[in-house]
Amino acid sequence: MKPLRDPRYRVWVRSLPCCICQCRPCDPHHALPSRTAQKQTDLCCIPLCRQHHEMALNRKEFARRFVLDIPAIINCLNREYLLRRIECGEVSAESVMHGPLPTRAMLMAEA
Repeated sequence: MKPLRDPRYRVWVRSLPCCICQCRPCDPHHALPSRTAQKQTDLCCIPLCRQHHEMALNRKEFARRFVLDIPAIINCLNREYLLRRIECGEVSAESVMHGPLPTRAMLMAEA
């Protein structure tokens, strides 16, 4: 299955401050390693300023230097994004199941 691509999600992540220094503008960084040659789903993006995005390309050094709970950050961002889509009426609250993370079906529903 191809990774989920959601341009709206990436635009929203770009609008957020950097997870490290709180600067803007940011790049959406695919923060989890991929087991294939493809990038991870866009739902695994975190906001990083250009400087920290460049540093993050060396994952081991970045993880050593900046102690971040990447899965927790991704979880938080996914929840916030889903709530914003519900508030905007893009996704109905009834279609959202109660789970730890929004699923691909939830984010693509009623888009």
